[in-house]
Amino acid sequence: MQVNVHQAKSQLSKLIERALAGEEVIIARNNKPTVRLEVLPEARRKRKLGALQGLVKFMADDFDEPLDEHCIALTSLPFLHRDPFDRMLIVQAQSEKLNLVTKDENIAGYEVAVVW
Repeated sequence: MQVNVHQAKSQLSKLIERALAGEEVIIARNNKPTVRLEVLPEARRKRKLGALQGLVKFMADDFDEPLDEHCIALTSLPFLHRDPFDRMLIVQAQSEKLNLVTKDENIAGYEVAVVW
């Protein structure tokens, strides 16, 4: 996500939480990206083994089958955008020669037709 300096000043706590959650936060001056909030390694949330135990209610018999072409293409997609869902949409649009309807500026770095 990109915010201007005024928004960053007034919403700093929320922006820090979003960065800690893994979202890319860019602060722009005069609509030009200037700085990025980056989480320090020691501040990252620690993963706890077994935290999801008991939450998986069903697992398909084919969960370990080879991945489809979109998932394979995803592994070679440049890491310009951090949102995994958006990255999958980019790969699908590229593979199927589709247009993406979005105003997300982070997608502009990929070779995909964007409508907005």
